[in-house]
Amino acid sequence: MLVFPASIIAPFVWVIGIYKTALFLNLTPIITALISITFLYKKLYSYYLIGGGISFISLILAQNLKSLLFKMKESNNGN
Repeated sequence: MLVFPASIIAPFVWVIGIYKTALFLNLTPIITALISITFLYKKLYSYYLIGGGISFISLILAQNLKSLLFKMKESNNGN
Protein backbone atom coordinates (compact mmCIF):
# COMPACT_ATOMS: atom_id res chain seq x y z
CA MET A 1 0.00 0.00 0.00
CA LEU A 2 2.79 2.46 0.84
CA VAL A 3 4.91 1.28 -2.09
CA PHE A 4 3.05 3.44 -4.59
CA PRO A 5 3.66 6.80 -2.83
CA ALA A 6 7.31 5.85 -2.35
CA SER A 7 7.72 5.06 -6.06
CA ILE A 8 6.17 8.41 -6.95
CA ILE A 9 8.24 10.44 -4.46
CA ALA A 10 11.57 8.72 -5.20
CA PRO A 11 12.28 10.45 -8.56
CA PHE A 12 11.60 13.86 -7.02
CA VAL A 13 13.93 13.11 -4.13
CA TRP A 14 16.60 11.99 -6.61
CA VAL A 15 16.56 15.45 -8.15
CA ILE A 16 17.41 17.00 -4.76
CA GLY A 17 20.71 15.20 -4.69
CA ILE A 18 22.14 12.00 -3.37
CA TYR A 19 24.00 13.52 -0.43
CA LYS A 20 21.04 15.45 0.93
CA THR A 21 18.78 12.45 0.40
CA ALA A 22 21.16 10.17 2.28
CA LEU A 23 21.04 12.47 5.29
CA PHE A 24 17.26 12.43 5.36
CA LEU A 25 17.15 8.63 5.23
CA ASN A 26 17.88 8.83 8.96
CA LEU A 27 14.31 10.05 9.38
CA THR A 28 12.85 6.76 8.15
CA PRO A 29 12.50 5.23 11.67
CA ILE A 30 10.84 8.41 12.93
CA ILE A 31 8.33 8.40 10.08
CA THR A 32 7.68 4.69 10.63
CA ALA A 33 7.04 5.26 14.35
CA LEU A 34 4.66 8.15 13.60
CA ILE A 35 2.73 6.05 11.10
CA SER A 36 2.48 3.12 13.51
CA ILE A 37 1.33 5.38 16.36
CA THR A 38 -1.23 7.13 14.15
CA PHE A 39 -2.71 4.30 12.14
CA LEU A 40 -1.96 1.18 14.19
CA TYR A 41 -2.62 2.87 17.55
CA LYS A 42 0.69 1.77 19.02
CA LYS A 43 1.74 3.23 22.36
CA LEU A 44 4.31 6.01 22.44
CA TYR A 45 7.24 4.78 24.51
CA SER A 46 10.10 6.84 25.83
CA TYR A 47 12.65 5.05 23.64
CA TYR A 48 10.74 6.28 20.56
CA LEU A 49 11.34 9.83 21.74
CA ILE A 50 14.97 9.17 22.64
CA GLY A 51 15.72 7.51 19.30
CA GLY A 52 13.87 10.22 17.38
CA GLY A 53 15.77 12.91 19.26
CA ILE A 54 19.09 11.26 18.48
CA SER A 55 18.14 11.04 14.79
CA PHE A 56 17.15 14.72 14.66
CA ILE A 57 20.31 15.80 16.47
CA SER A 58 22.49 13.73 14.13
CA LEU A 59 20.75 15.21 11.09
CA ILE A 60 21.21 18.77 12.36
CA LEU A 61 24.86 18.13 13.26
CA ALA A 62 25.57 16.56 9.89
CA GLN A 63 24.08 19.53 8.05
CA ASN A 64 25.86 22.15 10.17
CA LEU A 65 29.23 20.41 10.37
CA LYS A 66 29.31 19.88 6.63
CA SER A 67 28.77 23.58 5.93
CA LEU A 68 31.26 24.53 8.66
CA LEU A 69 33.93 22.24 7.19
CA PHE A 70 33.42 23.66 3.70
CA LYS A 71 33.78 27.21 5.07
CA MET A 72 37.00 26.24 6.86
CA LYS A 73 38.36 24.62 3.70
CA GLU A 74 37.58 27.72 1.62
CA SER A 75 39.25 30.01 4.17
CA ASN A 76 42.35 27.80 4.22
CA ASN A 77 42.57 27.84 0.42
CA GLY A 78 42.50 31.65 0.43
CA ASN A 79 45.61 31.92 2.64
